Amino acid sequence: LDSKVAGLRNSKEWNTNVNRLRADVLRQCVEKAGLPPGVFTLTVPTGGGKTLSSLAFALRHATTHGKRRIIYAIPYTSIIEQTADVFRTIFGDESIVEHHSNVESSPEDETSRSRLACENWDAPLVVTTNVQLFESLFARRTSRCRKLHNLAQSVVILDEAQLLPVGFLQSILDVLNLLVKEYGVTLVISTATQPALASKLHFDPRQNRRGLDEATEIIDDVPSLYACLKRVHVHVPADLDSKRDWQSVADDVARH
Repeated sequence: LDSKVAGLRNSKEWNTNVNRLRADVLRQCVEKAGLPPGVFTLTVPTGGGKTLSSLAFALRHATTHGKRRIIYAIPYTSIIEQTADVFRTIFGDESIVEHHSNVESSPEDETSRSRLACENWDAPLVVTTNVQLFESLFARRTSRCRKLHNLAQSVVILDEAQLLPVGFLQSILDVLNLLVKEYGVTLVISTATQPALASKLHFDPRQNRRGLDEATEIIDDVPSLYACLKRVHVHVPADLDSKRDWQSVADDVARH
């Protein structure tokens, strides 16, 4: 990963405002990786480089605190293959297990080792879906539970965590707290739209509602980062219902 980042820094495109902000996000992730294991939030706007930055945090944190693997959970199967391909270009095929419903290994390429790695998540870096992760935690079937022991002492990154299903949210938060407190898991909630999952601020135990405990934000000044990366300004005119001719629309487009 250090080699990948060094290559990006040496590229012609690196010296832009956006890339400088991405570099600062990466720097903060690496610096905060030495903090004690627990629950972390990584709040970075879209385009801020949170995929590689969250991975950099996880790698440095795992090295510092003796974690065994990194599990990167994504809600969409549509982007999981792209993310896994990015990781493969950095770490190679042997270090990564990609596990989701769209994975279709051809018989000649599939080996007993690759099947076992998918069943057990026995790899340094696992890229999977939220469905695979939480079904493994709640299922009763042996095939689903076979990977549970490899969740212990890992770093779990939940990408786009605002998409966790509301109907199952309390059960999900309870099991995440259990993983952190009893099984040595470090949890990273990585998203541009941080959900309100903190216990003290948004959950009332008197109503049997429990959130994540003592989450630490990795980014020092989230509002400033959002202000710097704001690239779209939306102006809603007061006369939305009035009719306009095409020439006036064209004039507005030309001005902006």
